[in-house]
Amino acid sequence: MRKTLKRVLAAAATAAMVLTATPIASHTGTPLQVVALAKNDATIHVGGSIKIYVKNSYGTVLSSSLYSVSNKKVVSVKKSGKYFKVTGKKAGSAAVTLRRSGRKYTFKIKVKNDYGRNVSISTDPSPLRDGTYLCKVKNKNNFAVRVWVKEKGGVLEDIYVGAKASFYHVLKHYPKSIKVEKDTTVYANTPKISVHNVRYTEESAGELIITFDASSSTTKTITRTEYLFVVKYSDNSFDIVKSDFYENPYSGLETGILNVDGSKSIVGVYPLVGEVRCFK
Repeated sequence: MRKTLKRVLAAAATAAMVLTATPIASHTGTPLQVVALAKNDATIHVGGSIKIYVKNSYGTVLSSSLYSVSNKKVVSVKKSGKYFKVTGKKAGSAAVTLRRSGRKYTFKIKVKNDYGRNVSISTDPSPLRDGTYLCKVKNKNNFAVRVWVKEKGGVLEDIYVGAKASFYHVLKHYPKSIKVEKDTTVYANTPKISVHNVRYTEESAGELIITFDASSSTTKTITRTEYLFVVKYSDNSFDIVKSDFYENPYSGLETGILNVDGSKSIVGVYPLVGEVRCFK
């Protein structure tokens, strides 16, 4: 009797494992994320990915096979053990169906464009001497973007960032938020500009004139370039000063009079090339 009961219970448990199998989608790369039960719809972004799989009511991941992908232009699917990694390729919707023991489990995947996920503005929390903030702008997208920076005080500033570009920039106020949009008015591959032969003279205490040579191999018309300079003092402190904007680089650019700390002795001036705009 006991043996018969054990066989019945074992058979019931096996049936439950198959009949209660549930499709699961869990986002990858997110720490402390708890896998949701019975979640078969998901939204990801272009370049982002999720793992989908089938599990039973006990939480055991079951082996399954890929049955179909409704739109391979929107997502790509790659098997990894008992899991399937779904990666967003372009905006749109797709259905990915897995099969387990004759049953089919369909995952509805929506892919959205989110250019901001690949754009960052890292800002030093301490302001410079003149109250401005130095930040580093980085765009990992393979296309140019326009970044709208909302600063404290309601100031709105726009920055053009080429594909895979990274440069320093000075903001008037600390940023509160950014909004990113794809931009087709500027060239994706921002021309590189080199600065050399930097000379500086102190017009008076606290006033500096910087002259330098700039060049670029591009034949495109550069409409705007931001030149930043690190002014180093004898006590190892420094200032960041920003020149005006210039058009196509040429020899002997002069920044005019820039404000520095007149109480300290300057030991060097070093160039940084910031934002470069080259419109189509």
